[in-house]
Amino acid sequence: WYTGSAAWYLGVLIEGVLGITTQLDVLHVQAALPEGWDRFSMRRLFRGATYHILVRRAAPGEEAGSLVDGQAWEGEALPTFKAGTDHGVEIRL
Repeated sequence: WYTGSAAWYLGVLIEGVLGITTQLDVLHVQAALPEGWDRFSMRRLFRGATYHILVRRAAPGEEAGSLVDGQAWEGEALPTFKAGTDHGVEIRL
């Protein structure tokens, strides 16, 4: 039973605590930072594309928002990219 529990706990951490989920063909980010964390980063493979995700608290005077490949992005659903490509996602809370 130990083998299955490790994957289950990883899913709980990524989806429940960090707020990164998948539904059908969409990668959703409802980012959250646990109290005491200033940031987290992760690499997520989705539909063959690699997403380098950075979630951080906005600096004083900096607006909250999201960037995908350096461009402002609205919404929780990230764009789906071609397999074999790499993309940067930055979310400021």
